[in-house]
Amino acid sequence: MFKINYLTKAVLASALIGFTSFTMAGEHQVIEGVVYGQGDITSNGKVEPRDLWMDAYLPSTSGGEATEAIFMTFGGAYHRGHPHAPYLMEGAQTTSMKEYCETFVKQGYACFTIDYRVAPEIPVPTGEGYSKDMLDLAPAANMEGQVNIVRSLMNLPPLDFSNRSDVEIVENTVLAAAEDLRTAVNFVKDNAKEYNIDPDKIVLGGFSAGAITSLNVGHGMQEPVAGVMMLGTAEIGFDIKKTVVDGKSVSPILMFQGQYDLPATFMGTPELLKHYEKVGVDYSYSWVPGASHFYPSGAVALSGDGLRQPIEQRMLAFIERVTK
Repeated sequence: MFKINYLTKAVLASALIGFTSFTMAGEHQVIEGVVYGQGDITSNGKVEPRDLWMDAYLPSTSGGEATEAIFMTFGGAYHRGHPHAPYLMEGAQTTSMKEYCETFVKQGYACFTIDYRVAPEIPVPTGEGYSKDMLDLAPAANMEGQVNIVRSLMNLPPLDFSNRSDVEIVENTVLAAAEDLRTAVNFVKDNAKEYNIDPDKIVLGGFSAGAITSLNVGHGMQEPVAGVMMLGTAEIGFDIKKTVVDGKSVSPILMFQGQYDLPATFMGTPELLKHYEKVGVDYSYSWVPGASHFYPSGAVALSGDGLRQPIEQRMLAFIERVTK
């Protein structure tokens, strides 16, 4: 029989539908398979809901002060991925979202990794909480090359980006992913007391598609969060140059990009940085020298501060700064 400190029956009841396991790992607790909501997908031509789950990594601070919370969202060209799985691509290996959370929870932060809807499921976004004039879905076409590489690895037929219905699959997945992350964030906020987290000190982070999703929620949907961290920078889905008109009204953002990153990641990034500079967003942009789109958390990142620091170190410093 395991002992639960500050996790109350309310949170456990909400998790039981998809409860997978509860473990104690040294100085922290891990709860896998917490159902945080539902999202519509298309199965055999019919739209139906499916459960969305997350894993929670919680520091063992029974009765202590509420902690900061971090979300780490996986990437995979909006087609594949899992919080536990790193990518082995182009001779490089990424750090999994699970591994990032294990690092953060050991520093005393709560951390959550989410499952979200991906393109092979043909998600159906609700469109709730945002309007069409906040969107710019045209950059989704820039993903064609990477999307079809991933589809080939999954033994799926390529998408035809000259076919509007195929493009809509990607566009709808981008929006559905953002809706799912927003749902997860609000689930944790609603249960902040049970998770012993401070709802005003939540930082969103992710890799690739997960990074874009974090940007879309924090700076596109304007979900109140303390910060956004992007491992792979691109603007796809929300028109950030429309949604962010005053830098003081949005959270600080930390961005990383490999020197030889995917072409699609560079197409809109310079204009996004110019816009952030213009409206006064608190942003930091770092290069990962010699890296492609895939790099581990220990890779050195260079920024305008003149320091050679590992990605992980820059992320921890950012989290500490924005959650003071």
